[in-house]
Amino acid sequence: MKFESVVIEGSPRTECSDNVYCITEDSAGVLRQEEIGGVKNGSGTTPCSVELADRRSESDAGGYKWVPVAGTSYSSAEEIFMLYQNYAVEKGFAVNKDGTTKNKKGEIVYCRFCCHRARKPSEKLKPKPSRRVNCGARIYCSKGGDGRWKISKVNDQHNHDMAPCRSWLLQQHRNSSLRVQSLHQLDDSVDVHTIAEKGYRTMGQPNSRRYVGEERNLWLEGNANAMSNLFNSMQKQSKEFFYAYDLDYDGRLRSVLWVDARSRAAYAEFGDVITVDTTYFTNKYHVPVVPFVGLNHHGHSILLGCALISDGDTETFEWLFRTWLECMESPPTGIVTDQFQSIGKAITNVFPNARHRWCIQYILEKLPEKFGCHSRYDELCVVMKNCVYQSLSIAEFQGSWKNMVNEFKLEDNEWVEELYLSAEKWVPAFVIDTFWSGWLFSQRSESRISYFDESLNSNTSLKQFLELYQVVLKVNIEKEMAADYSSCVVPIQCATKLAFEEQFQKIYTNSIFRLVQEQLTNTIYCFEEVASVEGGKTAYIVDDRIRVGYGGLKNKKFRVVHDDVSGEASCNCRMFEFEGILCSHIFRVLLRSGVEVIHDQYIMKKWRKDIRRGLSNIRVGYAGEVFTPEMERFERLEKRFKELANVACGDDEKYRYLLNSMQEIEKCFAGWNNGALKRHRV
Repeated sequence: MKFESVVIEGSPRTECSDNVYCITEDSAGVLRQEEIGGVKNGSGTTPCSVELADRRSESDAGGYKWVPVAGTSYSSAEEIFMLYQNYAVEKGFAVNKDGTTKNKKGEIVYCRFCCHRARKPSEKLKPKPSRRVNCGARIYCSKGGDGRWKISKVNDQHNHDMAPCRSWLLQQHRNSSLRVQSLHQLDDSVDVHTIAEKGYRTMGQPNSRRYVGEERNLWLEGNANAMSNLFNSMQKQSKEFFYAYDLDYDGRLRSVLWVDARSRAAYAEFGDVITVDTTYFTNKYHVPVVPFVGLNHHGHSILLGCALISDGDTETFEWLFRTWLECMESPPTGIVTDQFQSIGKAITNVFPNARHRWCIQYILEKLPEKFGCHSRYDELCVVMKNCVYQSLSIAEFQGSWKNMVNEFKLEDNEWVEELYLSAEKWVPAFVIDTFWSGWLFSQRSESRISYFDESLNSNTSLKQFLELYQVVLKVNIEKEMAADYSSCVVPIQCATKLAFEEQFQKIYTNSIFRLVQEQLTNTIYCFEEVASVEGGKTAYIVDDRIRVGYGGLKNKKFRVVHDDVSGEASCNCRMFEFEGILCSHIFRVLLRSGVEVIHDQYIMKKWRKDIRRGLSNIRVGYAGEVFTPEMERFERLEKRFKELANVACGDDEKYRYLLNSMQEIEKCFAGWNNGALKRHRV
């Protein structure tokens, strides 16, 4: 990608903004910035948002448009099915055809339509996520002598939670009319097949790519125009959109950073550990894109900002980090990068209290280049990975590393020597006491996280990247929405009868609960014995069979200390400390101790699905954004709250009355699950 310099009128070296501005470009390529007063949020006129808005307005006005009632008749069974489907969309479930009965002539005279969660759940040892909960909700229909169909019986009682706001995520309700076709308005040079294969596809029908190309030529010419249009669009949707640019002394654009409103909200939830991905800039393509990426509650990558830079010197990264910190207001606790030297110096200067580590995968990916000609290459790779991942202490790593060097005659290898001298920057044994969200350190994750995947190359223009940026942003946001829905409505079934497995199932997302289940099932390979008892604490030696190399197994001993009074437990594998998930060794000791409920301190807030996170209510402003009912309600409430605040802030009595009323509402919300709020409903 070529990052073309453009001239921006004005003398300041750096400009930042999180207000609403309009950036325009004249015929000479000069960018001009003008503030817009009183710009309101867009009306959301995409096909998807229009249809959802219509449903909401009708539903909010007077309940459901149609309700199944026994005794009512219709012209056909298909008409009943369609009406029941529409009812299901509004209520938050889907409909399946449950069975039919034919007469002697072969005509269908009886049928049943049931909830999509009607069947019984699986009882396999390793169950998959299943929507089956044996729900009894269904309607029964029969054909009369006059040829009309009548609803003979209705059961509208569901035994599961429903999410009307996310009905469109159910497979039965996905269709092209609910998807935003403008997502596919890509440049001709963008490989649509590559995008589809890599997952950059709408969540609607697989053949939605037929819309590609209908409006390809609507994009404005010029890279600067494409960037300014994107920024203007996002700022119109949210005043929380932030961008900044860095100019050289000739007034030419050198770097630009932007952070959308959702990324700012996501950082408040998931900004403990971030990665600054410079691989696009440093690899053979030299694409000047630097995304800030975190991990959400599903373990999926989530964008926390994006930058375009013209060079990779320390000064540029210092500007980038200081500007990003100005936007986010608080620094992260951990930062993961590659071995780029200038970025390390910038992190030290801007984030002095954050722990900076290199990604292991960036290093291990260089093994073919460094050792590809070695006569024992495969064996060397296995030994090095075991040395890195299986060392529980610094001393153990140092001993294993020296043995490896001696065995494979690597004493004169400069790269191996450099890795050893900088081991504190990348070896888990040196940083295992810090929470890193588990990413980039676990051996089960052998591929590095790359937010934009491999869709960028040296021929990608800035305009093409900005188009792809919106596609990837949409795909990842919808992926998170779908994962939220699945975790709440289609949870993974428990594999055991253990009480604390059910505890994790109820509060953790599916992807994280699966990792917990993996540790629970691994307890069958563990054998514990008491090592010592002192001061109410019992120390155990847990013998575990761990995987090494390519399918190999070996016994390794771990030490677990359990406080019989407080219930606290710790293991020297330190899995919980750096990954936030209890290890199989602790689970084994808890089973022996008869523990049924896991202590709150071992429940990570980051992995919970039962927490309402504010980022789901925020509009971003990318092309084809889905405007959900939650977003609409949030914007309505936000507008009303601002109006009330403006009225109350001018009078002390009104101010106190409003505060007291809000406290009463909070108490009502706290009792919602207990049914205490029902009497307050209108």
